[in-house]
Amino acid sequence: MSVIEQSPTPLRSERFLHTVLGWYVRTRENIDLGPFASRDDASDALNRHIRQFRGVLRRDHGTQSHGMDIHDPESCHKQNCAICMEARIYSHTMRVSA
Repeated sequence: MSVIEQSPTPLRSERFLHTVLGWYVRTRENIDLGPFASRDDASDALNRHIRQFRGVLRRDHGTQSHGMDIHDPESCHKQNCAICMEARIYSHTMRVSA
């Protein structure tokens, strides 16, 4: 079994997020990319996205505290937000398993 199959929680990197729905790419813009069937597909989409918006958009650093991202799904303004989707999946999983 791969690490992904053994892990009960999604694996995160700075940009990529794996959920039961597929791979998402976190962006600085108002919409995250995904879901994609594979990390390679997500990576290809990120490369296209970067080429398309290079030099056009300003960087948004988000909210950080002590070097840790703070994300509140209740006040998130993103469309198709990968972290909000992850929170919804876990919330649903917690209700089903309770």
